[in-house]
Amino acid sequence: MQTANDQNEMKEESLSFSEQQKRIEAHKKTALYLQTAAQHHLDAAEHCEENDLDKAVISNGSAQEHLILAIEAQKENLKEYALTSKPVI
Repeated sequence: MQTANDQNEMKEESLSFSEQQKRIEAHKKTALYLQTAAQHHLDAAEHCEENDLDKAVISNGSAQEHLILAIEAQKENLKEYALTSKPVI
């Protein structure tokens, strides 16, 4: 009789190339959102230094939007791992 751990090990070992690529792309997507958010924060800081608070607010809003996108992408990635990976104890 297979235990849940055995089934999870089988799932992880049986990931196809396309499933592995999907995971890689999911990580890259999350990282890109985070990089973009960081750039918007740097832009906001620069605008503050220039005393252009309107542009700083816009850049900060863009950073927040990209952080939300990164969090959502990460949640989807974690769901995929939960479905295909063995538990870590």
